[in-house]
Amino acid sequence: MNIDIEKQAIGAVRDFCVNNPYLDPELNENDRSLVWDGFINIFYKADNNRKVEEFSGRVPVQVKGKKTSNYQLENTFKFPVKIPDIRAYFRGDGCFYFVVVMSVTNNTLCRHIFYYEFYQKDMRYLLQKYGKQKTRTIEFKKFPNGHIEQANLLLNYSKTYKDGSLFARNDTSVPESQRKDLKSLKINYVSVEVDSKKLLPPFHYLTKGTHNLFGTFEDESTSFFPVDQISNVTILEKEFCNIGAGTTSYFDKVKKIWQDGNLIYQVNPVFCITFHLDDSHLIKFNIKPLRKLSEHVIVAEFIKKLISTKKLLINNNHIDLTSLLFDPQELISYSEWIISIRNKLNSLGVFKDLVLQQGENASESLNQLLHIDGKALKNHTAVNQISFINVGNIRLLVEIHSKSDGVYISNFFNEEEIGQFACRIDDEDEKMYQVSKFLILDKDSIKTDNFNAEIVINDIYKYEIYPQLLGKYNQLGLDALHVYDETSDLPVLLFAKKLFLHLMTKFPEKENDFLKINYFQSVFREEGSITQHTAEINRIMLDHSKDYTMLMCCNILLSEITEAKKHLEKLDSEIGLNEWPIMNLLPSDALK
Repeated sequence: MNIDIEKQAIGAVRDFCVNNPYLDPELNENDRSLVWDGFINIFYKADNNRKVEEFSGRVPVQVKGKKTSNYQLENTFKFPVKIPDIRAYFRGDGCFYFVVVMSVTNNTLCRHIFYYEFYQKDMRYLLQKYGKQKTRTIEFKKFPNGHIEQANLLLNYSKTYKDGSLFARNDTSVPESQRKDLKSLKINYVSVEVDSKKLLPPFHYLTKGTHNLFGTFEDESTSFFPVDQISNVTILEKEFCNIGAGTTSYFDKVKKIWQDGNLIYQVNPVFCITFHLDDSHLIKFNIKPLRKLSEHVIVAEFIKKLISTKKLLINNNHIDLTSLLFDPQELISYSEWIISIRNKLNSLGVFKDLVLQQGENASESLNQLLHIDGKALKNHTAVNQISFINVGNIRLLVEIHSKSDGVYISNFFNEEEIGQFACRIDDEDEKMYQVSKFLILDKDSIKTDNFNAEIVINDIYKYEIYPQLLGKYNQLGLDALHVYDETSDLPVLLFAKKLFLHLMTKFPEKENDFLKINYFQSVFREEGSITQHTAEINRIMLDHSKDYTMLMCCNILLSEITEAKKHLEKLDSEIGLNEWPIMNLLPSDALK
């Protein structure tokens, strides 16, 4: 490529990056690299003062220029790409390919930027089909002008280039004249209905970019459709695990989240999934929207089993889903419940299929419980509208309100099983001990995507924290600090900070100084300084002048390393200092 044209093309890409507060370019103007022309870094905050904590990803880019006269701007532009280059992208980390079309209009140079995302599956397909050719002409799309759309497009690619597929590589619009023909899509069990009035949720940190649904036609060709152009998409069974929007698959997975004190499983975004059992029978699942949730729990196996057997076991009676005698609306609550309770047991380390045998005292009309074939859980009883299920030392409380209201599940311990996780709750009829769901979280749980710090902390604010559980909540915050030190996950750090601050307001007595130390740890990690709290730290040292643990922690916060080492030497070597996150604030050579 002509050096001047290349410099102008790279300059056009650099200009939009520099003007975009989410992007930071690292581009080569002298064409010294064999393949790529550099990288574009993406940050999740619009901030001119870049911070490492705000880094979200980077995209390898290639930039080509094309000068033309009398150019008429269109939404697409065809451009030849060398097959050896595609092979290099495939072997490397992919490529976000830009073509800058330059034309002179009224003595003014106009630059129009187009792009193509080389996903792994795209490249494999191109190389297998056209690998013996020298070039392949590819249709590029017009690059958006909006800062958030630009950043979101690049961020999507940085997170999904290995998993992206052919069905997500173009914005194939469906002409008005052809939309009526969409009914020819073959319906094998599933259809997906989109509420086009609702916006799809943002991918990662930014607002929505381009999202498409995809499906498979009867001739097995793959296509997909902008959500504002179609209200129904159906797919073949073999593509079931690939229903999704954009490059993200949604419908083989549900998201595990905390909401109003309960662990629930829901799917994004706003869709209604309909299972077609035959020409006249179907089951609808209304899927509600939730934002910024990332943990996925696979339920495709359960759904496929439901579809293949077309039977459920309710009160030890098999219900034929193809029968005219059942109300599909009832199965919505049942199906949501079985997904929730099975995954709830899994999250607590209980890996058993669930069968609830009907209790002797249970009324059949009040005990319409859904079953899955498997080994029965022990010690199941039913009292009025409440069923208790004991699994090891875990006791689940199942409330059956009515068919229309569905089934509600809580965790309970009986008095013998209280252990260290439960609080006593005096009920009108009996004394119960409720387990705190938050105390089930550990470092591994916090590291995984199912830990949504914002939702968990908001839920904690709503509930009473009993004194006997203070240590456990404090440990939850300390575990979060450990995770932050390993991962630099800022939301986890802010969660720990908010948790310690909340605990300080709940327990203003002698424990408060320990909580303050932990709160100051969070502040130190976030801001890199503890200056504004120096006076309070000095006060704590005076009040705990004989407590070497407290003194050492205060010394570390004040960066008094020599004093900290002196107090450290006076502590018992078996107290497990390596488990204390405050030790991570010491310089690496301090313990030598």
